Amino acid sequence: MKLNTQPSVNYIKHIDVFFEIVHTVDAINYTHIALYLSLFRVWNISFFHNPFEPTRDELMKYAGLKSKESYYRIIRELENLDLLRILSIKVKI
Repeated sequence: MKLNTQPSVNYIKHIDVFFEIVHTVDAINYTHIALYLSLFRVWNISFFHNPFEPTRDELMKYAGLKSKESYYRIIRELENLDLLRILSIKVKI
């Protein structure tokens, strides 16, 4: 018998909770929503495994962001709002 090692994520409940938070927190705007949904999409594509490693370029493309500065600012704000957790950021030198 093969055990299911895939995490159990209810896609609809997760998105519903996110939009309830959006509805109640005035600090969240469309850029936060776009980047969060981009992260959620990539997480979904990776079958909800944690941690997952999306690329900045991939997320910026999905979210429609053009500025790296905006991307990093929004990531920090989402983390400060406790909507995501960054384990580490790989920096290429």
